[in-house]
Amino acid sequence: MTSYRKVRLSDVAKAAGVSEATVSAALRGPSGSIRVSGETQKRIRAIARELGYVPNQAARNLRSEGGGLIAVFSYEGLSPADPDSEFYGFTTGIQKEAAQEGLDLLFINSRQGFPSSRITLASGAVMIGVNRKDEELKALMKRGFPMVFVGRRQIDHIDTRCVTFDYATLITKVCQTLSTEKGILLLSLEGSAFEPEMDKAKTIKDYAERTHIPFRHLTAARNKLPDEAKQLIKDGWFLFIDRIFLVDVVEKFLLEEQLPRHGFLLEDNWMHRPLGWDHWSDERMALGSLAVQSLASLLKGNELEEPLVQLSLVKADA
Repeated sequence: MTSYRKVRLSDVAKAAGVSEATVSAALRGPSGSIRVSGETQKRIRAIARELGYVPNQAARNLRSEGGGLIAVFSYEGLSPADPDSEFYGFTTGIQKEAAQEGLDLLFINSRQGFPSSRITLASGAVMIGVNRKDEELKALMKRGFPMVFVGRRQIDHIDTRCVTFDYATLITKVCQTLSTEKGILLLSLEGSAFEPEMDKAKTIKDYAERTHIPFRHLTAARNKLPDEAKQLIKDGWFLFIDRIFLVDVVEKFLLEEQLPRHGFLLEDNWMHRPLGWDHWSDERMALGSLAVQSLASLLKGNELEEPLVQLSLVKADA
């Protein structure tokens, strides 16, 4: 793997077409013997942010003497202290594993744009969330900045390092428990066609094709089921619900039609609410921990042998 090359003052100067002394003065502020116009200062600072330049002293101040500093970045605006967030389990696992590894954490989100200059204060980053901007990530990764994604992320022409749940094993086990079915319906959340959803859908589709069971993959809004989904549920098709956000609209339809539950929720119960659907175990802390292990391994120039966390079945609440 290409080692991470820190952006130097000379890189910013070359990109801006000015001297290193001018860049230094622009980034330091109005003090000093060299005066820089406001417009030039603004342009130099924008270039520095784009390149990910970090002053050496700031980096030294943020790094601990005994360990290292890693960033935890999300496009989702997460708060690591919010227990109601679906990312809380991941960040808890990250915090605990970082303490074990002797690493300090820098939590960053995207409320003020992509903060490449802040991310590169750290030695590497754990990336959380799906609403990403691939061009910004490519710029960092092409420079060799170490990043590990929580959940599979596919970025064109970039070799991403990911840790994820072993969806395929448990989904296949659930499918194998089905008796001869009229069909299998996968219901996904509208506008949520990200890599985890794609992986779940592929596993179910592959199983259906191998066993010659009819399969349909439909999307739904949180407050409305498509007519085709309603009919397939009435017809007795086995229902896989992709996200917990769709449980309420499905439950409402079943109650109206006086139909039994017949399916599986492809998620853990991170909302901590009574669930009438079989689902899988909450392993988010384990995945967050594994992300830090993977990043620490990456920083040492090693490969993590098994970047997967196993899931187990949890029966519906009585």
